[in-house]
Amino acid sequence: MNTSSLSLSVSLETELYFHFRMPFWNIRENPKEQAHTFLFPQWPRRPKIVVISRGIFFEAAKSTDMEFELVKKFIMKKLKNELPKNLTYHSAEHIKDVYRSAKRLAKLEGVTGADLTLLLTAVLFHDSGFIKSQKEHERLSCEIAREYLPGYGYSEDQIERICGMINATKIPQTPHNRLEEIICDADLDYLGRDDFFRIGKGLYEELCMYGILNDVYEWNKLQVRFLEKHTYFTKTAKQLRKPKKDEYIKMVKDKLKEDKKK
Repeated sequence: MNTSSLSLSVSLETELYFHFRMPFWNIRENPKEQAHTFLFPQWPRRPKIVVISRGIFFEAAKSTDMEFELVKKFIMKKLKNELPKNLTYHSAEHIKDVYRSAKRLAKLEGVTGADLTLLLTAVLFHDSGFIKSQKEHERLSCEIAREYLPGYGYSEDQIERICGMINATKIPQTPHNRLEEIICDADLDYLGRDDFFRIGKGLYEELCMYGILNDVYEWNKLQVRFLEKHTYFTKTAKQLRKPKKDEYIKMVKDKLKEDKKK
C-alpha cells in the first residue's frame, strides 16, 4: 500500500492517523534510511508498520507472546484517567490492592508462568467496566478486555480465560477453577485483614453515593449478611484471612446490638 497520494504538507504522523484512523506509537526513527517504525496497539497481534520514503509496508508482528508490562501500563493509565472520581472503593487503588493480593496468593498457591500472567491481567481489567457503568460492570470489563488485549498478543482462548476470571468475581462469587478461586479471594482479601474497617468505609461511602444505603446501621446489617455468606476458596486464604474475618463478624454484630439498644 502506498501513501504517495496523501498530502505531503502535513507531518508523517498526521498522515498515518488520518489514513488508518487509529492511534499509534512511533517507536524508532532511522535518519540514515529515512525510516520510521510504528506500532498500532489496538490491532490484533499489533502489526508493525515500517514507513520508508513515504511508502508504507506492513510487517506482521513475529511474536504472539503476551506483552504484559505494556498492557499493565496501558490499563492502569486508562483506569486512573477514566474511572469516575467519586468512586471511593472501585478506584485504581483498589486494583493495585487486588493485584498485590493476587500476586501473593498465586505465589503461595504455586501459580507461575503463563497462568500467572493471565491471572494478573484479569485483575487489572476486572473492574474496568466501571469506566462505563456500575451496572453489569463485569460484562463491561470483559468487553474492554476483548477490545484491547488482542493488540497486546493475547489469543482468543487466553482472553476467554481472563473473562472467566472476571465474571467469577461477580457477587455471589462463582469460581470454577484455581485461577478463578485466586482472583475471587484476592478481590475480597481485605475482609480478613487489619485494614478491614478503613477499606470498608470507602465501600460504604460509594454505596451511599449510589443510593443503595442510607446510614451506618443499614451498612452493618449488610456487612453481617455478606460476611456470613462469603467464603474463601483457596487453602491459603482460608488459613491467612478467615480467622480475622470471623472476628470482624462478631465485632459488627456487637455493634448492631449496641445501636439497636439506643
